[in-house]
Amino acid sequence: MNILHLQISEGEILFKTLYSYIKHALNRMAKKFKIDARLILQLGRDSIKDHSTALVELVKNSFDADASKVEVEIYCKGSKKSIRVADNGFGMTENEIDNNWLRIGFSEKKNSKMSIKGRRKTGEKGIGRIASDRLGSKLKMCTKSEDDELQGIEVNWDEFDVANKSIDDIDLKEIKNPKINIPVRKKETPRKTGTELLISDLRTQWTEDDIKHLYQELSFFAPLFKEEFEIEIKNDINPAYSKSVQSAIYDAAEIELKLHYDGANTLIYDFTNKLVLEKNKTEIFKLEQFMQQKEYAPLECGAIDLKLYFFIRKKDLLEGTNFSLLDLKDFLSENYGVKLYRDNVVVKPYGFANNQFGQDWLGLDVKKSEDPAGLSRDTYKVNATNIVGFTYFTRDNNSNLIDSSSREGLVENKAFNDLKDIINASITLLASYRVDINREIVKTKIVNKSKSTLSSVNVIKNKLNLVVNDLNEIKTFIDNNKNYTGRPLTNTVANITQAIEETERTFEDLLEEKRV
Repeated sequence: MNILHLQISEGEILFKTLYSYIKHALNRMAKKFKIDARLILQLGRDSIKDHSTALVELVKNSFDADASKVEVEIYCKGSKKSIRVADNGFGMTENEIDNNWLRIGFSEKKNSKMSIKGRRKTGEKGIGRIASDRLGSKLKMCTKSEDDELQGIEVNWDEFDVANKSIDDIDLKEIKNPKINIPVRKKETPRKTGTELLISDLRTQWTEDDIKHLYQELSFFAPLFKEEFEIEIKNDINPAYSKSVQSAIYDAAEIELKLHYDGANTLIYDFTNKLVLEKNKTEIFKLEQFMQQKEYAPLECGAIDLKLYFFIRKKDLLEGTNFSLLDLKDFLSENYGVKLYRDNVVVKPYGFANNQFGQDWLGLDVKKSEDPAGLSRDTYKVNATNIVGFTYFTRDNNSNLIDSSSREGLVENKAFNDLKDIINASITLLASYRVDINREIVKTKIVNKSKSTLSSVNVIKNKLNLVVNDLNEIKTFIDNNKNYTGRPLTNTVANITQAIEETERTFEDLLEEKRV
């Protein structure tokens, strides 16, 4: 018997009403947006201003994936023109590809602004993955994570360049038996995870200026991560830029000091500066000279390499870069101090401004407050906030530098104190070097000022000599004309001549005093 024709109770009335409502709702189609396939072109190819910007977006994704190295290869002269962007980041699982990478406009960075390793993520718009469409029509993406097998997918962006076709009508091709070439960073254990993008059917013929512009863009991209994130460019268009990208803000340093200590008896220092280029030099010390002791033993910290950059907040030092004084101030406030790297992995908390135990672990500000001498004195000391430094050592060659039991920092033993001493001694050398440079600058200013004064005096003397010549001509005229009765004028000429001679003697005396 049909339930709709039964004699119904109150409960049956409720059921009938609910059934009718559901049936009515199912008969109506829900309203929802449809996405045209050409939207991808508008988000990717049409919204990114040029191919250099598109490549920078892909490098940003590698940085956010906690990669320590990304390789950018651009080849345009051979028969197979291609672009490769590969990193050794954490890669993606199949689930992350489906739910993150293939969701256009989605970005998990909005919910998680920091990477696993504590990096501040650089992009939040979720369009970096389709930036490849600006570079070429075909993309192969292979990725490997710790939690899944190697994944591979192919995209032909031209398939989306059709009218009246929905984006979900286009199937993407999964790569069977994918292969991946993960970048390896020197002195770092090779990683087994990463992502590799291969782009072909390029849309633009890259020029030498394009490669140069890309290098400059990448040099400004991550000035804070020179030591933690290496970007290497390879290309067949402009070989001068086939190299690792150097961060531009370090070019604004007034002084750069490099030290190599061999772990035994030799210390090699390189001093460079931007103000007095003649003062750039390399010096080699023996340990007994450096320690000022007749009896010595090799430092227990072992072999190290040290880089120190001294920054001063001056606008003229930023010429040739796109950085402002505010950029430099922000950079120093977040990065001042000397960091330690063991096997290219940072050892916290040393040199981290956000950690009270690592902020000024070398005690530079305490020493400055005890003796705040200026640049004119030999005891001048630098402020901690003007120094950015990096110390490198290895586990194999520096076995006495031991992790503390808490895994936060190093055991403060003899080796640690030796390491601290050699860094502080190097900073003292840097301060002395800056005093020497300043004296040279002051000396040059005095010489230039004296030359300027002498030049001005000579101009005045020449003008006075012209006046003397004119007056002598007048005197000669008067002497030759005996009938001329203007004798007082002759006296005037004599008086002016005498005044000029006295003025010249006064100038000479002043110059001599200035020389002294």
